[in-house]
Amino acid sequence: MRTWGLAEGDEIAPGRTVLAPLGGGTRYEVLLVWDEERFAIMVAKVLRPSVANDERAREELQREAEALAALSHPVILRAFDSAGTARIRTSSSSTSRGPRCGGCSRPRRASRSSS
Repeated sequence: MRTWGLAEGDEIAPGRTVLAPLGGGTRYEVLLVWDEERFAIMVAKVLRPSVANDERAREELQREAEALAALSHPVILRAFDSAGTARIRTSSSSTSRGPRCGGCSRPRRASRSSS
């Protein structure tokens, strides 16, 4: 399977930067991306290079994005948009799973002084 070879730091669309590849299938690659406009981590599904110019594959990805956008349920990811560039066709949605902030600082409780 041919791949775009996208890696951390690559921009797939204006304001969308790859954080990590997540996997994919024969027609698509799935990426964890940072969306600068929404200031959020998102998932982007992109057509593989071998089908990037295939009208049927482009239509299927667009239909999938539209179907996801029509759904509303707490356990279903929210669809935000679908966008295309000359090189890459994408569909993006929110993510409920992504990098964890295990090492982030947490507010500390004020300690009681014994005076």
